[in-house]
Amino acid sequence: MDGPTIPQSNERYNRQSDNHMHDDPFGPAIRSVFFGNVRPDCETEDIMGIFRRPILPGYDPISVQRIDLKKGFCFVFFNDAKSPDEKERTERYVMELNGKYVQSFLLSL
Repeated sequence: MDGPTIPQSNERYNRQSDNHMHDDPFGPAIRSVFFGNVRPDCETEDIMGIFRRPILPGYDPISVQRIDLKKGFCFVFFNDAKSPDEKERTERYVMELNGKYVQSFLLSL
Protein backbone atom coordinates (compact mmCIF):
# COMPACT_ATOMS: atom_id res chain seq x y z
CA MET A 1 0.00 0.00 0.00
CA ASP A 2 1.33 3.40 -0.96
CA GLY A 3 1.77 6.05 1.74
CA PRO A 4 0.89 9.72 1.51
CA THR A 5 2.75 11.86 -0.99
CA ILE A 6 5.08 14.30 0.74
CA PRO A 7 5.72 17.48 -1.26
CA GLN A 8 9.29 18.55 -1.81
CA SER A 9 10.31 21.67 0.12
CA ASN A 10 10.82 23.66 -3.09
CA GLU A 11 7.32 22.94 -4.43
CA ARG A 12 4.83 25.79 -4.42
CA TYR A 13 1.34 24.96 -3.29
CA ASN A 14 -2.08 26.54 -3.14
CA ARG A 15 -3.93 26.71 0.15
CA GLN A 16 -7.67 27.07 0.35
CA SER A 17 -9.17 29.83 2.47
CA ASP A 18 -12.63 31.37 2.51
CA ASN A 19 -13.69 29.55 -0.69
CA HIS A 20 -10.90 30.84 -2.92
CA MET A 21 -7.40 29.68 -3.73
CA HIS A 22 -4.24 31.60 -2.92
CA ASP A 23 -0.80 31.45 -4.40
CA ASP A 24 0.66 34.23 -2.26
CA PRO A 25 4.35 34.21 -1.29
CA PHE A 26 3.67 36.48 1.71
CA GLY A 27 0.64 34.63 3.06
CA PRO A 28 -2.11 36.30 5.01
CA ALA A 29 -1.02 38.93 7.50
CA ILE A 30 -2.96 37.10 10.17
CA ARG A 31 -5.69 34.61 9.31
CA SER A 32 -7.97 35.64 12.16
CA VAL A 33 -7.69 37.27 15.56
CA PHE A 34 -9.91 36.68 18.58
CA PHE A 35 -11.09 39.80 20.42
CA GLY A 36 -12.48 39.20 23.90
CA ASN A 37 -14.24 41.38 26.47
CA VAL A 38 -16.27 43.16 23.79
CA ARG A 39 -19.30 45.00 25.15
CA PRO A 40 -22.63 43.34 24.25
CA ASP A 41 -23.87 46.54 22.57
CA CYS A 42 -20.78 46.77 20.34
CA GLU A 43 -21.48 46.63 16.60
CA THR A 44 -19.40 45.34 13.69
CA GLU A 45 -18.80 48.94 12.54
CA ASP A 46 -17.22 49.76 15.93
CA ILE A 47 -14.66 46.98 15.49
CA MET A 48 -14.11 47.85 11.81
CA GLY A 49 -13.33 51.45 12.80
CA ILE A 50 -10.35 50.29 14.89
CA PHE A 51 -8.72 49.14 11.64
CA ARG A 52 -10.03 51.74 9.17
CA ARG A 53 -8.79 54.57 11.41
CA PRO A 54 -6.03 53.00 13.52
CA ILE A 55 -6.11 54.30 17.09
CA LEU A 56 -2.38 53.84 17.60
CA PRO A 57 -0.04 56.46 16.13
CA GLY A 58 2.06 55.59 13.08
CA TYR A 59 -0.28 53.04 11.48
CA ASP A 60 -2.09 53.17 8.13
CA PRO A 61 -5.56 51.65 7.68
CA ILE A 62 -5.56 47.86 7.81
CA SER A 63 -7.59 45.82 5.33
CA VAL A 64 -10.23 43.64 7.02
CA GLN A 65 -12.03 40.93 5.11
CA ARG A 66 -14.83 40.34 7.62
CA ILE A 67 -15.76 40.43 11.28
CA ASP A 68 -17.73 37.69 13.03
CA LEU A 69 -19.24 39.45 16.03
CA LYS A 70 -20.73 37.38 18.83
CA LYS A 71 -22.02 38.45 22.22
CA GLY A 72 -18.94 39.54 24.19
CA PHE A 73 -16.31 38.55 21.62
CA CYS A 74 -15.51 38.54 17.92
CA PHE A 75 -13.12 37.23 15.30
CA VAL A 76 -11.51 39.62 12.82
CA PHE A 77 -10.38 38.15 9.50
CA PHE A 78 -7.77 40.13 7.57
CA ASN A 79 -7.21 40.34 3.83
CA ASP A 80 -3.99 38.84 2.50
CA ALA A 81 -0.88 40.97 2.85
CA LYS A 82 0.44 42.52 -0.34
CA SER A 83 4.02 42.66 0.94
CA PRO A 84 6.16 41.43 3.84
CA ASP A 85 6.09 44.99 5.26
CA GLU A 86 2.29 45.07 5.27
CA LYS A 87 2.21 41.67 6.97
CA GLU A 88 4.61 42.86 9.67
CA ARG A 89 2.70 46.14 10.24
CA THR A 90 -0.61 44.31 10.64
CA GLU A 91 0.87 41.81 13.08
CA ARG A 92 2.53 44.59 15.10
CA TYR A 93 -0.68 46.66 15.25
CA VAL A 94 -2.72 43.70 16.48
CA MET A 95 -0.09 42.85 19.11
CA GLU A 96 -0.04 46.47 20.34
CA LEU A 97 -3.85 46.47 20.67
CA ASN A 98 -3.75 43.59 23.13
CA GLY A 99 -5.13 44.66 26.51
CA LYS A 100 -6.01 48.22 25.40
CA TYR A 101 -9.28 49.98 26.17
CA VAL A 102 -10.76 50.94 22.83
CA GLN A 103 -13.99 52.90 22.40
CA SER A 104 -15.15 51.96 25.90
CA PHE A 105 -14.42 48.24 25.65
CA LEU A 106 -11.37 46.18 26.55
CA LEU A 107 -9.75 44.13 23.84
CA SER A 108 -8.04 40.92 24.80
CA LEU A 109 -6.40 39.12 21.93
